[in-house]
Amino acid sequence: MKVRLTYAQFEVKGVTDNYLVAYDDEEGWYCNCPDRHYRKHECKHIREAKKHLGNVIVNEVIPETQTQLVI
Repeated sequence: MKVRLTYAQFEVKGVTDNYLVAYDDEEGWYCNCPDRHYRKHECKHIREAKKHLGNVIVNEVIPETQTQLVI
C-alpha cells in the first residue's frame, strides 16, 4: 500500500527565529525564512523537515520540485 502525503506543516527552530515549513501536493515545499524568500532555493529548514520525513520514507528521494510525496 502507498500513502500520498498531501499536506504537512512543521515548525523549525532556527538560530535567530522559528520558521514555518510546509508541504502540499500542489505547491511543493515552502518556508517563510528570509533565505528561501530572497534566494529562491531549498533552505536548511526545508532540508531539516525532509530529514524528519525521511525517517518515514524508505528508499525514496524526494526532489524539491516533485508535486507528490509518496510514502
